[in-house]
Amino acid sequence: MSWHWDQGRMAYFQFESLKALAKGLVSLEGANFTGGDPLRKPLENATQFPFSPGGYTVWRNYARVFGCSLLATKKNGLLICTDVAHSLAADEPDDMGPDEYFTHMFKRFCSPFPSFTGYEATVNQTFPFCAILKFLISRALSQQQYSVSIEDIQNYVVANNMKGTEEIGSYAALQPKVYKPRPDETRQMREMLRFASQVSFLQWSNPSIFIDPSILMGDGYEALLTLASPDILEAKEDKADQILSLGSRSATVKTNLKLMELITPDPDVSFSEGKARRVTHLRYERSSKLREIFFEHSPAPYCCDMCGLNVSCTYSWVPNLLELHHLLPLASPIRVESMRTSLSDLVAICPSCHRAVHTYYRQWLKKYTLEDFRSKDEALTCYDESKAALN
Repeated sequence: MSWHWDQGRMAYFQFESLKALAKGLVSLEGANFTGGDPLRKPLENATQFPFSPGGYTVWRNYARVFGCSLLATKKNGLLICTDVAHSLAADEPDDMGPDEYFTHMFKRFCSPFPSFTGYEATVNQTFPFCAILKFLISRALSQQQYSVSIEDIQNYVVANNMKGTEEIGSYAALQPKVYKPRPDETRQMREMLRFASQVSFLQWSNPSIFIDPSILMGDGYEALLTLASPDILEAKEDKADQILSLGSRSATVKTNLKLMELITPDPDVSFSEGKARRVTHLRYERSSKLREIFFEHSPAPYCCDMCGLNVSCTYSWVPNLLELHHLLPLASPIRVESMRTSLSDLVAICPSCHRAVHTYYRQWLKKYTLEDFRSKDEALTCYDESKAALN
């Protein structure tokens, strides 16, 4: 199995960054690369990112970003965008959300990949994201272990040449082998896992990727297996044609959102929660469905509930930077008893305040020698104290 990724560019592979890239690329579709650099200024304006170094064309240094993310390619000297790029760049109702995008990537990204040297259409395809998902699912079901490390993936999945096309039972039967990664392979794998963990049911905590245990129950299990099964398309000889093919949105891929509805929180006023795990806590605070419904009830302008920062104004190029915070942590025994969350339990705060308030919670509990909050009111008091401490 070949594990290749465009290392060192994680900022460009964040979902909001990819949407901005898609908008910029789609606006440039058909641009001629002959004798110039038509991408630099428009993409810098669209993303607010530097495309360094300035001495090289954007395409020379960032073609792998555009290819690996299935956004664009170059054919006959012209920029051509994929269906995925057009969907990410579009406004409602054709907008492609994070879960649909990442599940598309899971099912389509394969090795050998045309953005890297050595691409051959005749070589059997390997689907690394599908292999990772199936390995995670098998570990969770057979051992109640909800995470796998990079070393686990290397010694069980890569060393056994798993291709992501096998039945789920094959992964439960894997025996470890000693695997010696090539130079930079571990770093590339780490960035692949960080990229994948942006989907709502996965979470990255170096050096492991976690799966939310709550999605393995009922219809969620069958839906997840479908999402972990690759879309095997006929490989194209031409590299550009292969990227366009992988970036096409077939009827099969368009069903991903329906499948995701089976493995994400109930889209009612309250939401079913997972087990008392910090990974589940953080993941549900970032769940796309939860965010969608919360912000339907909290229209723009978007301001942080803690510091008051108007993120809509300050970061005008980002649609909405706020994150959801559970006033009473999901891991609290009080919440675990009911396993539910209502919109009134949530506030929207900026990323900096989000990290800070979790630190304040831990310090507050330590100060009063408590393992956890004893009531919802106690958690609300702690949150109010953290807000007051800002002033």
